[in-house]
Amino acid sequence: SQVSGLLICARIAFGREMLNDADRLDQILHWCDEHGVERAGVKIESRPGRGRCLIAPRSCSEGDRLLLIPSGASLTDAEEDGRANHVMLGLAHLLVKLSAAGSSELSPYVCFLLEESRPPQTLEEHMKLPTAAGVFAQLRFDRNRQFVDKLCLANADLSRDEAARAVEAVNNRAVYCEKQKVCALPIFDMMNHDPQPNARWTMHDTRSVEVVANRPISAGDEVCISYGDEPNSELFISYGFIVATPGPHLCVDLKVSLHPPEAQQYGSNATAQLRVLANGGVKFRSALAPLITGARAFVKLRGPGDDVGGRRAAEIVVAHAVVRCARAEQEGWLRVLATSSDRDSIAPLVECNVAALLAIVGRVEEWLGSSEDTSLMSVLSAAPVETTDHESTSSSGPGSDANNHDAAD
Repeated sequence: SQVSGLLICARIAFGREMLNDADRLDQILHWCDEHGVERAGVKIESRPGRGRCLIAPRSCSEGDRLLLIPSGASLTDAEEDGRANHVMLGLAHLLVKLSAAGSSELSPYVCFLLEESRPPQTLEEHMKLPTAAGVFAQLRFDRNRQFVDKLCLANADLSRDEAARAVEAVNNRAVYCEKQKVCALPIFDMMNHDPQPNARWTMHDTRSVEVVANRPISAGDEVCISYGDEPNSELFISYGFIVATPGPHLCVDLKVSLHPPEAQQYGSNATAQLRVLANGGVKFRSALAPLITGARAFVKLRGPGDDVGGRRAAEIVVAHAVVRCARAEQEGWLRVLATSSDRDSIAPLVECNVAALLAIVGRVEEWLGSSEDTSLMSVLSAAPVETTDHESTSSSGPGSDANNHDAAD
């Protein structure tokens, strides 16, 4: 099996005799079978809008096993030699090392990962996104570039394109797990995301990974797990898709400064980042605390008043700040849409974010125009958004900076 595996690796990665998708997939599935992967509960299909994904070949009940990947068929940074000071970089080092050596039982899977991965072409454009989204894209771009630099420094014969492929394979194909930090899992890495997943996964003490049904699944249904509850902006930057159905992804991070830059004559300018939900509520109201504290100090400097009046005045200052910053953020997203070279791709994200920003402005302006004795904090509260519980041992399922969504490829 090692000889046949090396032939696969040589043809894909080194011989440049490129296999078509079907042949490449057939060969890696054969490799999985040889290495004890139990995959009777899933089959692989390509579906419009979903890319390559896992499908239930027959109906199953809650708790039924769908997929089992033994430790011998997985890649983990625990096998790296310690050159990396970041778990994702450690796995990228391992991919490069095994690809160059071509003599490991894992080499065919490594070659499959590298051949399937393409460095992202849009991160520089994503850095132009407003505030929090642009900062996230910038951090991701800087980290990727730093990883590529370190891989090339450690491997003199490695091109930057090859290093970027290794980094992207880890970004989009690996999963973070508390027990093994970062690992790549064949077939598992083809599962797409759903905010209400029908499957969950667990890594056992043996390092094997098991996927079971979260609820009854009908034959032909796609098998999905949760990548986490990140905002749509982060999903879009990382994987190129958003989730438009109701749920935790329909939110936008809004940076609020108590005063505009030209009007900071009253001491320090308090700032906060609010996660604004689709209905205009704020997910974590405690994030408002720095603004409230800063506004109270501002009101006292303007002139002392009674406690009740002072609290109301402070909340009014915060309310105006929220409206001002939300409108500026909305204008930023609309500018992005107007100037984007790929309007069709980014339009759904802009629509979702603008809707949330309009909703919070509506809530706050209604409160400003009301004479009722209701606090701003209570007005910005929202019924908790139902979040997913995939009951895995991961602190992030495939999605939080290290996982796959084929529809984004």
